[in-house]
Amino acid sequence: MTPGSPSGAGASLALGIDIGGTKVLGVAIDRDDRVVAEARVATPHGATDPDRGSLPAVGADVAEAVADVAAALRQSVGGSAAVGWPAGEWPIGAGAPGLVDRDGVLRFSPNLPGAAGADIRRLLDL
Repeated sequence: MTPGSPSGAGASLALGIDIGGTKVLGVAIDRDDRVVAEARVATPHGATDPDRGSLPAVGADVAEAVADVAAALRQSVGGSAAVGWPAGEWPIGAGAPGLVDRDGVLRFSPNLPGAAGADIRRLLDL
């Protein structure tokens, strides 16, 4: 899909974010389900510690990557006023492999076992 431009001032957009094993990918879509912006960052997999080898990513690292993608999408479509939603009230759907509880916390993820505890909902309420 090729990102385009929003379909006019006041167009209501929604964000969709996929948390994957290699990347966090987000899209902004308009009322006609057209992709108007896309952003991606590498999924954090932890740091390397010379004494302990590779450490798994922690939940906060993954949640920060999701927040970065959401912020990049919002910025690329011109902020809140241009798309018909007040700040902090954009509709966002996020998917992750594993279990996200009703409070928006990633409880289990087979692809990112160290990411348990990522509070996705809190970080998307920017």
